[in-house]
Amino acid sequence: MKGLTSIIGIVASIAVVVVGIILSGELGNFWDPSSVMLVVVPTFACLFASYPLSMITGVPSHFKALLGKEYDAGVYVAKIVDIAKKARQEGLLSLENEQLDVPIAQYALRMIVDGVQDSEVRESLEDSLAAMEGRHNDVIAFYEKGAAFAPAFGMVGTLVGLINMLKALNFEDPEAINSLGLNMSVALITTFYGSLIANLLASPIENKMKQISSEEVLLKTVLIEGMLSIQAGENPRIIEEKLKSFLAPAIREDVGSSTKGGEATE
Repeated sequence: MKGLTSIIGIVASIAVVVVGIILSGELGNFWDPSSVMLVVVPTFACLFASYPLSMITGVPSHFKALLGKEYDAGVYVAKIVDIAKKARQEGLLSLENEQLDVPIAQYALRMIVDGVQDSEVRESLEDSLAAMEGRHNDVIAFYEKGAAFAPAFGMVGTLVGLINMLKALNFEDPEAINSLGLNMSVALITTFYGSLIANLLASPIENKMKQISSEEVLLKTVLIEGMLSIQAGENPRIIEEKLKSFLAPAIREDVGSSTKGGEATE
């Protein structure tokens, strides 16, 4: 599972940081409630203020998507070509009982069987694809903002710590001298927390979401072009080559030729 690499990477990164802290000092030195209040809480509060409640409550589904199914466009090329062969030999109405496990492809197939004009089919499918990309971009932007907010509030915490340190700076007062270390630790730990949230959590999720989105868009683009080609009555061999052109060269080689041993008649 590709999404599993994200979980492994995040957990491994956190583990390495924790081990590094333990080897170099005490883990307790890096826990400070005031720093949590200055970084973690404002970061999530700003995300809450920036996005609708549906985005916040949808976070569990985002993680579910990270561990969800893979989108392999190459797997569907042979399926589309088989459908194209059947349509060429038996007509479009013969596809009425065909089932595809991708909703947009099933929707396209239903419109084709119902005799909807090809221009209307294309427009409807492209609108659906654009809407999906828009939703994906909103989710990606959510984590991108999180990766920007966390270091920013880490810097705010740093300024708070430095201001308190300078305000309390009085070398004639032993208590003020003792507070210097505490205030400086707040200044540094807030930056530390901000960097961890941005680089060990938000940014990796953002990047993985981008990858998943691009794979799903590619898959649905292949399906849309395949369905439209079937509606246009194109030769299955031509459809296969057209769809393979969307794939990376290494993937094309793994896609078995679905026209071998029985190409549809002209």
